[in-house]
Amino acid sequence: MLIDNMNPNYALMHLMKFPLQRMFQFFVDGSMHSKEAGECGFESREPGCMSAFYNAFNFALENLDQELSLEIIFKIHSLASENVSGDFGVISTGEFRDGPMKPFRVPSERFTASGIISFMNTAAETAIGELSGYSKRGRSLDFNSRDKHTLELVAENAIEPNVYFLPPFERQTDIYARATFLLNQLNSDLAKARAESNNDNIIKAIVHFVRYMELLHPFNDANGRVFVNIVLNFLLIKNNFLPATFYEPNVFDLYSDEELVNVVKDGMSHTLFVIKNPDKPLFNYTAPSKSDECIETIKDTIARGCIDHKMDALVDTHFSELESYFDSAWDKKFNLHRFSATGDVTKFETLPDKECMCMVIAPQSVAPLYKGLAPLHVACKMNHPEIAAALIRINPEAVNQKDYYGNTPLYYAIQSKNLSLVQLLLESGAAELKVKNLKAESPLEWAAQYLGPDAFN
Repeated sequence: MLIDNMNPNYALMHLMKFPLQRMFQFFVDGSMHSKEAGECGFESREPGCMSAFYNAFNFALENLDQELSLEIIFKIHSLASENVSGDFGVISTGEFRDGPMKPFRVPSERFTASGIISFMNTAAETAIGELSGYSKRGRSLDFNSRDKHTLELVAENAIEPNVYFLPPFERQTDIYARATFLLNQLNSDLAKARAESNNDNIIKAIVHFVRYMELLHPFNDANGRVFVNIVLNFLLIKNNFLPATFYEPNVFDLYSDEELVNVVKDGMSHTLFVIKNPDKPLFNYTAPSKSDECIETIKDTIARGCIDHKMDALVDTHFSELESYFDSAWDKKFNLHRFSATGDVTKFETLPDKECMCMVIAPQSVAPLYKGLAPLHVACKMNHPEIAAALIRINPEAVNQKDYYGNTPLYYAIQSKNLSLVQLLLESGAAELKVKNLKAESPLEWAAQYLGPDAFN
């Protein structure tokens, strides 16, 4: 068990070192950082959303000494929704909905076979919503099957399967009752996991609560930002972990609890990476320096939680324990993928069995950043030429390996817009003309889209 797991001061002291200009990464999908200049895309679609995020997160930090309650959740929702306009769809803030929801689409990268099986097993006994949809070929998807092989075929059926989720309940009283049950279950599960000194079970209790609140979808809008971006991180920090930084945070509906434990470990490792490497890019993006009154307020709140300097001698030990624990995600089976994503050369070089893992395609049960990709795909996608060159030296055949979507690493190098990385792959034998992915797109077509029509001239 990590040192004094009931004392949040260790986590807060680590957060004191987190760069202010990168605080947005706790709220903005990592997949959007490079495409939309960090938080700019979110802010342009929903003006005021970032200040609202920061205010809600600050409130959560101010209440780390309190047990999570519906009152705290309502206040977080109210602050996260306050003065947000544009595409934002909140009708009333700080209270649960009183009416039905419409079905929403869950893309293939956001669900797993085990997640669907877990959902259907629970749905057989408890009202948690409904799944529906059709395959790419127009055949009905059998979500009522309990056969894992059948559901694996559903989960891997197509690049863009049409799967829809309809949240449960129309009456506010039913939503209150379900939320109260889940909150009581969280407190019971956390108490048991703490007594057992079991870190995985502490995180499992947290993700179970967040997952089933997401499925409940108790608010008309802002459910993800409340439960994944803020409540999840509130609970992690409260239990002496770090907040998570996700490439794709929208996985809490149809991943299993066990899978989410590893996804969260990986997300926390991204936060730790930024603390250790504040000037290095994460998810192919380096945040510019900025000053923001809301972020300064968060820093002040964190500082007030770090007043016990008697712990200074233990902070480095705790940090090292966190790092080892996070790197145990997926039983260390996909650490080559993970270090290829962050560009952590030191960890990459000291990792054993790189030759065995160099061309392993990550299964659909891992985080979306790695799902269906081999390490070289990941390194190119995250724009790490040094890691890419090392992987090619280990196994030159990796340069033309196809991933789950039929893409070779060249596709992702083009997408990263790094011409030097593209040149490295071409000089290493990457095919540029005869290759087609599952959407019948060639690298040249991607080059025209991302680099311009004269990229290969």
